[in-house]
Amino acid sequence: MVSNSRKLYPSISALCAFEAVARTLSFTNAADELSLTQSAVSRQIKALENQLGCILIDRNTRLTALSPAGREYLSKVSPALTEIRNASLNALSKNHQRMATIALLPTFGTRWLMPRIPKFLQKYPDVTLNFTTRIGKFDFFADKIDGAIYHGLDDWEGVNLTLLKQENVIPVASRDFLKDHPLKTPYDIINLPKLHMKSRPNDWQHWFETQNLKFNQNSGMVFEQFSLVTQACMAGVGIALMPEFLIEPELQSGNLIKIGDRVLNDSAYYYGVPNSGPQNSVALDFKNWIFEEAFGRLHTNQLNR
Repeated sequence: MVSNSRKLYPSISALCAFEAVARTLSFTNAADELSLTQSAVSRQIKALENQLGCILIDRNTRLTALSPAGREYLSKVSPALTEIRNASLNALSKNHQRMATIALLPTFGTRWLMPRIPKFLQKYPDVTLNFTTRIGKFDFFADKIDGAIYHGLDDWEGVNLTLLKQENVIPVASRDFLKDHPLKTPYDIINLPKLHMKSRPNDWQHWFETQNLKFNQNSGMVFEQFSLVTQACMAGVGIALMPEFLIEPELQSGNLIKIGDRVLNDSAYYYGVPNSGPQNSVALDFKNWIFEEAFGRLHTNQLNR
């Protein structure tokens, strides 16, 4: 006999908080994604753990990690939440027959794409676009995603990648940091504290190799998002290697200062769609539009700088 006890039906808010932390392994990223505070996310998960009578998130380690019970629970809850989300989107969009879900990189989405989205909606007023955040590779079919903006190498098996734009990176620091750490020669950069992106562990090494300098793998803070790297760098925590087009406002305002040569990164931005299965027509329209935006403006103003 199936029990209808309310204990077996946690709140959607608690389940979403748990799924976001479990997927990103970060309370900070989960809070940003859900537009909540870290403490609110923590309270939601604690309430869920109390309701279930088990520990889902191991808080005894330095890094966020799932308990065995948490891993098993995630494997069941995540697909269910995806089904609920897609059912809700279909219900909300029942008057819009043309719809697509696009995966975005967080900073690329907020800094470059979102200010341009009104132009897409003007061109395609009958279209509904849904956006979700993904960093790295994923399963298009399992996640029910139609297209993705991806950063990396052209090596994603089963995905048709088209080069969207290459990326120039530059080392930057805050004005206050440079007052305490004056740079007299390029060699002075070697021993400065460096900020690192978790998803780009080799960027600093590549930059030093292009400068014919020996890379000093000194310790430094590691971040999961460029927005956090930018804030830490402006706060004077260390120097950062940043995509130039993502920090144009900070460079123009003087909050960040270029301290080394611009280097073409060995990875790039791509637009990806799965190789197999039917292609979503809206995702293809979005691809055509974003390439018009990228190569009409970015190609002339930024790729060749």
